[in-house]
Amino acid sequence: MDLKTFISESKTFNGFVFTGNYTMPCDVFIKIYEIYNNFKVNLLDHYSNYIYLSWYSYESSEIWDRDKTTIYENSLSLLRKYKLVDVDDLGEQRSKLKWIYAKYTAYLNKLLNEPRQKACSFTSKKEIRNYIFSLYGNKCLCCNSEKNLTMDHVMPIIKGGLNVVENLQPLFVSLVIAKRELK
Repeated sequence: MDLKTFISESKTFNGFVFTGNYTMPCDVFIKIYEIYNNFKVNLLDHYSNYIYLSWYSYESSEIWDRDKTTIYENSLSLLRKYKLVDVDDLGEQRSKLKWIYAKYTAYLNKLLNEPRQKACSFTSKKEIRNYIFSLYGNKCLCCNSEKNLTMDHVMPIIKGGLNVVENLQPLFVSLVIAKRELK
């Protein structure tokens, strides 16, 4: 008796439980088994990735990295090729991927902006501003202007500079803007 017949004849057996505690219906398992027998392609892990990562994307507060997204897309692509994913389900999958990309992009933006926000909160402290301005005679270090001064990091935070007094300098606002545009 082959596996397909064995499973199909059961009145009570209706699926398998996989890592992550999700179930796979018997008909899906049988299709995967038939594909394996006919084409020597084992789609069990791809189906598992597809289900697990679909579930994980909505349930987890963690952010997907590029590797998880690639695994999900590859698994989805193979399952579509062998018609294991319902065509009607594709819109939902595309929505999930868009949601995942949006969440990942927001996470990356947060990572990129976080050092800048910390730098701004440091340089905006009145006692630090007053100290730096008075240390350099309330003048821009480049043009000696006494108006429109702002704080600037000598070594930019994005390039490894620190939020310390020794890394700050007073500059004329236009010079800071020009300096940022050159980066």
